[in-house]
Amino acid sequence: MGDRKYTFWIIIAILVVLSYLIIKPYFIALISSFILAYLVKPVYNRLEKKMSPRGAAGICVAIITFLLIVPVSLILSGLVQQTYQSVRPAALIEIFNTLPKSITQVVDLSTLIGKGTSLILSFVQSALTFLPGFLISLLICLFGIYYILLEWEPLTEKIRSYLPVDNKEKVMKDIAQATNEIVYGTTLVAIIEFVVSAIGFAIVGVDYYLLLPLLIFFSAFIPGVGAGAVWIPAAIVYLFLHQYITAIGVIITGIIVSIGIDTFFRNQILSAKSKIHPMIMLVGVFGGLAIFGIFGFIIGPLVLVYTVELIEQAIKERSS
Repeated sequence: MGDRKYTFWIIIAILVVLSYLIIKPYFIALISSFILAYLVKPVYNRLEKKMSPRGAAGICVAIITFLLIVPVSLILSGLVQQTYQSVRPAALIEIFNTLPKSITQVVDLSTLIGKGTSLILSFVQSALTFLPGFLISLLICLFGIYYILLEWEPLTEKIRSYLPVDNKEKVMKDIAQATNEIVYGTTLVAIIEFVVSAIGFAIVGVDYYLLLPLLIFFSAFIPGVGAGAVWIPAAIVYLFLHQYITAIGVIITGIIVSIGIDTFFRNQILSAKSKIHPMIMLVGVFGGLAIFGIFGFIIGPLVLVYTVELIEQAIKERSS
């Protein structure tokens, strides 16, 4: 009897390890599907009242595809083009000619061009290698959104039952509040800042009107940084290049983003009683990007918030 018991647990351990190896390449896609399903869940709830659950889930997947994936693909293609333009030999020579002579005498132009060319080749090679895996992950993510929406209630009930605390309702409420703040609040602010800065920079003639707004987008998730860390240096560069109209346009756009959106609009959206510590957001964003990739700036803070909430609640229950 004892041998059978050990054999059973050995088989379970082997199956768990094999399952982990199977899921590991698509772990980020699965987590991303949960986040996107959470974002579109209010739409699903309204559609479900007028049609079948499968039809509502299918429409939600289509909405995500056309309102998120298609624009992101277009933005990424523009970013690739702008990145290429910034490191191509002609652009490097132009930048080199604007530098002071004290710097140009130290920097070797041929070395600079060689590094730019190798960077382009490396980028293209990485993109071609990454593409097949990305398409498979995208397919898994879309299917994941579909089935998560259909099984939302059973999934949340299982998660609630697995929580290792007694006061499950409070923990679920706090987790839902933190999730809403990060997923809906901060992400919405970041998207608005990206759109406004991209339009403003494009109008005033900023060369990297997608690259700079992308940095502004990520700065919205980093406490104490803000959009000023991006547009102020950009304005200084254009002043240095004597492109005064562009510099003024960057400053005006930056003020709108920093004061109108990052300060006023953020306070209107996010709760004044936020429990998310700025340090958790800071470490979560950078650590999440390093581990989880493109959606890491959302997944990282969520993981830390959930962990802290569960630990705090467990300690309170053990001490009481």
